[in-house]
Amino acid sequence: MKQQGQRRKSCLVNLIISTLLLAACFSPLGAQESLSFPDLDMSLIELWYEAEMGNTTSCKRNVRESLEKWNEVEKTMQGYSHNIELIDEFIINVDNLFRALPEICDKNNMIEMSGYSYHIMWEFRMMRYFLGHDQYSLDILWDMYDEYEEIVLTVHDEMFGLLSWVEFMDRVDTFSSLWDRYRETVQVSLGVESQYDVEFRTATEKVDECLSYFLASLESAYRTDFELPCDELGTAVKDLIRKSCYTPHMGLNSNQLGRVPLRANHN
Repeated sequence: MKQQGQRRKSCLVNLIISTLLLAACFSPLGAQESLSFPDLDMSLIELWYEAEMGNTTSCKRNVRESLEKWNEVEKTMQGYSHNIELIDEFIINVDNLFRALPEICDKNNMIEMSGYSYHIMWEFRMMRYFLGHDQYSLDILWDMYDEYEEIVLTVHDEMFGLLSWVEFMDRVDTFSSLWDRYRETVQVSLGVESQYDVEFRTATEKVDECLSYFLASLESAYRTDFELPCDELGTAVKDLIRKSCYTPHMGLNSNQLGRVPLRANHN
């Protein structure tokens, strides 16, 4: 777990500075120029989730579908008329990540596949954030997952990540606040329930249950007491991310979202 988090962090750090500097220099995109592509997210989430589960059997299919969706998105973005330099640089960076996926799949390296698929979605999330355009509820869920990754690394570290108890609880409080915000956000979009909405609600209730169990386990202040509850919370969050991409509330706009700033230290 710790090694995976460190690899992901190392994979991201090379592009973080360039992304921030580029995005800070440009104005928002045009009204019709979106950076939210739910169909692409659905493919990437499936790829990411199966890689997280260590499932190699569906890798080639998921990579192929993700590349097909990316080709459609790339053509769309190449037609944008605002911030052309930024968009071109973004397309080059993301395309390089996509082109690495088939080789990673051939090597059956699911740790690397998880990191790359996550990274691609992170690139889109960062662009939406810094350009203030088409942020949606899935972004909050990923912010929450980022916080969880920091928490679980700390919980499974005998040195407790060199954090004080107060610092650790600050992370837990941030996770809980993001969860509350996410739940408030998706409630406004749920109408007549489909099968996917029922599954989504069940996954949501599971995160609630696991979070309550985890918070209760912290009362002992013994690290080993909350390792298992923390792991179960992570499983529930991953399942929710997968279920969320098949429901209509993934695409809420920024006015509905009330988004909070991203942390600087992504996994």
